[in-house]
Amino acid sequence: LVVVTLVIIVYPITITPVLFILGFIVLIIYKYFRSSIKKRGKISQEVEGSLIQKIIESIGGIKEIKIMNLKKVSYQILPKN
Repeated sequence: LVVVTLVIIVYPITITPVLFILGFIVLIIYKYFRSSIKKRGKISQEVEGSLIQKIIESIGGIKEIKIMNLKKVSYQILPKN
């Protein structure tokens, strides 16, 4: 960061076009991949949400079994694999 600041101070006329060109390239890349990133973000959010919901439901089931003292009954019902 210090080096970049020093270059901007020492060579402002040379670095200005370079910064504009790099900014333009970044803008083009962003516009090209924006829709893909949004789609993947929504899919990731849905998958993580359903995963968290399943984990919470599993923990709730374990709590029910422990609270109601149904361990022995559940061991008899579920196969031992």
